[in-house]
Amino acid sequence: MRARLTPLLLAGGLACFGTAAQASESASAVVTIRVNNPAPTCRLEVPAEYYLGQLTTGPATQQKRHAPFAVKWFCDNPVRSGLKATLVKGYLRPAQDQLEMVSGGVPNGTLLWLEEEDNRKIKLSGSENDAFCVGQMAELHRECTLTPVTEVHASDRKGLVEAAIRFDVVYLL
Repeated sequence: MRARLTPLLLAGGLACFGTAAQASESASAVVTIRVNNPAPTCRLEVPAEYYLGQLTTGPATQQKRHAPFAVKWFCDNPVRSGLKATLVKGYLRPAQDQLEMVSGGVPNGTLLWLEEEDNRKIKLSGSENDAFCVGQMAELHRECTLTPVTEVHASDRKGLVEAAIRFDVVYLL
């Protein structure tokens, strides 16, 4: 579009008025905007192995709270974060907050779950929607204490039982 501007000097300023104009062409432009927005990086510290000790069976179901362990994470930049847990070895129960431990790769009946400090069971689904130990503000360092709880039944297979759980940091908005 072409237009002719006629400047007019006023006291204290300059004003421009356009004369009659007609649009004869359209113009467009594409602007590419790039931003470097690096993903937060956090390092996770969790015990490589945790021994529950001797589990006892009796005529009735035996529930036992074990000593807690800490999961710590350290981030390069302050970030609001939490954790998610994914079952690696064992069998997840339908509510996804308990697992059945295995002996020789076969479920043996012994149940295990992890509780946060407020005694709530954490989900073992691996979903970010089930994040736990969620911080309320951006931080460089966080720590979460989890308590393993087992439930042993008289009918459970005897022997060495195990399970494996993977923890991942979840970055929240």
